[in-house]
Amino acid sequence: MRLSKVLWLLPALALSSLSQAEEKPFYLGLGYSFAELESDKALPSYFTSGQSFSEDTNSIDLYAGYQFSSYFSIELNYNTYDQARKRYDIDPTVDFITAPNDLEELEVDTLSLNSVLSYPIAENLKVLALAGFIYADIDNYWFGGEAPSISHSDSETGFTYGVGASYAFTERFSGKLQWKTIDIDNLELEGLHLSVETRF
Repeated sequence: MRLSKVLWLLPALALSSLSQAEEKPFYLGLGYSFAELESDKALPSYFTSGQSFSEDTNSIDLYAGYQFSSYFSIELNYNTYDQARKRYDIDPTVDFITAPNDLEELEVDTLSLNSVLSYPIAENLKVLALAGFIYADIDNYWFGGEAPSISHSDSETGFTYGVGASYAFTERFSGKLQWKTIDIDNLELEGLHLSVETRF
């Protein structure tokens, strides 16, 4: 086949892929996740060494996407995570005038923009891989002792990635099962995400 014919076919194939992108390329999703929240930030020296924040949490997932082709889509995803708490052991050899706060609470809300690759392995079943950038609001609280409570809010950026599968129940409705990791500075969220979505 002559090169000119090949070059002519490339945009035609691209347009064909976009036309197959779905008659309903927009979609909305609602889900729930089960995750582990870990933080490796340094703790005050009056705590027993070797401790770190590692607790289970859950989140509500909301997302919107646009499918450009049968294999590629873009998603905007919002997650709000439940409070996660950790009580630390205080070094018994340290003397205090006022008992310090030993209970830490973290609240995390995230907004991410993800690229999603999908590949069909059966009539209604696809495997997925995603990667993207994430913005997070992190609220940190210390309380539980005789000292005044302390709160701190911060915003961080990072990366998210994951794998999963999607099953189409009908032309319009489908379900997703995904394992995602969120990596933000000294904080990591990793867990299972279940969701349903509708196309329009």
